[in-house]
Amino acid sequence: MNLTDQHKIRIGACAWSFEDWRGSFYPSHLPESQWLEFYANYFPAVEVDSTFYAAPAQATIQRWIEITPAAFRFACKLPREITHTRRLRDCTA
Repeated sequence: MNLTDQHKIRIGACAWSFEDWRGSFYPSHLPESQWLEFYANYFPAVEVDSTFYAAPAQATIQRWIEITPAAFRFACKLPREITHTRRLRDCTA
């Protein structure tokens, strides 16, 4: 079976900024600003939990794209307004 890129299942964590990972996954000396780039060398995807609370700045998203491989995928959580306040109703763009 030849799977296209769209048919692949990607496994990743629910975030990349866990302080507990310093020294066990992330090298102790690695600045937090480089954690996503390091993470992306080992996993093909990550969930972005912060989108539940607010949309990231465009510059932030652009940086994420620039420091991760082209095939890397971000799974962004839907905003709380959509999932909890509106409960998936009347959610037009």
